[in-house]
Amino acid sequence: MLRVTYVWHSCFVVELDKNILVFDYFPKEAVETVHFEGKMPELDANKHIYVFASHKHHDHYDKKIFELAERYPH
Repeated sequence: MLRVTYVWHSCFVVELDKNILVFDYFPKEAVETVHFEGKMPELDANKHIYVFASHKHHDHYDKKIFELAERYPH
């Protein structure tokens, strides 16, 4: 299985058979001038989640991504 979800800007979620890849996550509050409706999909808690940030800009990376660990054990 391969499912790609476009969240917003440069953020994508790629779901594979056993893993989920999250690219360039940032919350909409991170950029005041950005008004987007994109939202993270519900993730499968049984899959391993890997997060990638292409670079350190606030619209490509935010430490809030670590909050996923509170809901998803892998």
